[in-house]
Amino acid sequence: MNLRRIASIYCGFVGISMIMLWTMLFATGQIPELQTEFFRIIAHILAEVATAILLLLSAIGLEKKTRWADKIFIFALGALFYTLIASPGYYIHFEIAPIAVMFFVLLIIDLVFLYIALFNTEQFD
Repeated sequence: MNLRRIASIYCGFVGISMIMLWTMLFATGQIPELQTEFFRIIAHILAEVATAILLLLSAIGLEKKTRWADKIFIFALGALFYTLIASPGYYIHFEIAPIAVMFFVLLIIDLVFLYIALFNTEQFD
């Protein structure tokens, strides 16, 4: 399995997971901030959904080896980088360490892919 395929699977998995998480939280009424910080949480959710869509687009583009895939991939990883920096604080605040650790692991993977995509582009051929 080549690196392009691994990156595609990673982006697809993370993108789908993000959408599924917010769908589940919304469907089960587990977003208390909708009552207390409505505009902040809506902006946060929209940013995460946009990130997920970018990840899914890059997964498709990488899989199909489109011309635009590499650019969308870097953009999606940048958006994910922001999410992986901003989101763990919520879980750390509520002492949910496993989720915070998961964000850290995903951040490391994100940074590795970003480095390769920016400085070792031949590995994606």
